[in-house]
Amino acid sequence: MPDRSRIFIALLAILTLFLFWQLLQNLEIIPIPQAAATLDSMPVHHVQFVGPNFTPLKKSNHIKALAANAPPSAEPPREEQISHEVAFCKILNSRTQVPIRGNLKLSTYSYEVDEEGESGFTAYIQSSECPKGLFSKVRLNSLGEIKEEINCMTETPEEIFTRSGVQGNVEYRPSTKNKLNLAISGEGFFALECKEGIFLSRSGDFRWDGMRATYGNCFVLSKDGTYFNWDGGNIDDEGCAANGSCVALLGAEANSVSYVDRITFRANADPFHHHARDGRIFFDSLENLEDSEVGPMGPAWESISEFKVPLNCK
Repeated sequence: MPDRSRIFIALLAILTLFLFWQLLQNLEIIPIPQAAATLDSMPVHHVQFVGPNFTPLKKSNHIKALAANAPPSAEPPREEQISHEVAFCKILNSRTQVPIRGNLKLSTYSYEVDEEGESGFTAYIQSSECPKGLFSKVRLNSLGEIKEEINCMTETPEEIFTRSGVQGNVEYRPSTKNKLNLAISGEGFFALECKEGIFLSRSGDFRWDGMRATYGNCFVLSKDGTYFNWDGGNIDDEGCAANGSCVALLGAEANSVSYVDRITFRANADPFHHHARDGRIFFDSLENLEDSEVGPMGPAWESISEFKVPLNCK
């Protein structure tokens, strides 16, 4: 009997090992390089700036980083987005002065908290009554009260564009030996010295020649107005490299810039007296500026469909 027990235990052990081996065969084990590549290629998002000039797209309580200066690795929880129809009716009931008749296009974003600690939504409205290429902006709190109003009929193009930024998602895009990728979270523009003058651009898709960063035929400027000199290492969230050179992050004031395109202003006066204090720079990252409903100067209206006005608003 003892012999039979030992044989049974031995067979049971062999069977257990066999089943364990089968389980291992069915597991999908990703080699380390492949796993890293999978992580690197994932789109990532970051905390969004909440303020009068840039509309937040996400809740701003998620602070988990891939590395010391990388965007968070997962999307922050979304604030429930208001429908265009509901937003339009709330705007109509708010007695706004912006034109909301004629052919309309609408882009809206809800936010959880603004600079005053209130929730609400921002609406960008392009009406056929607006001058060509312009639009209005209305920001309402949760009570339907107007917190901000920019009227396309009364404001200059620069006044509209400098106060209508919509933060794009920041995606992880590693820099290389001849590429420097930087993204801005919040307000601010990179400063470029070109033959035609100084320009302010939201794009951080830069080239690097081993010493200087360039954008097209323009040089990227540092905070002190000299050429930004990257040392090839990490850049912190204030835009500074280990060698002490810090990329400039400047604000755009309506009375000192001219509109060039939906990501670029031309500086008409010295822009270095207005450094953006509420912006943050992400190294090895690029802001998605291709989305038609986001951008530092508002939506790309040519890509947005016409809005059908509701027949009845409660």
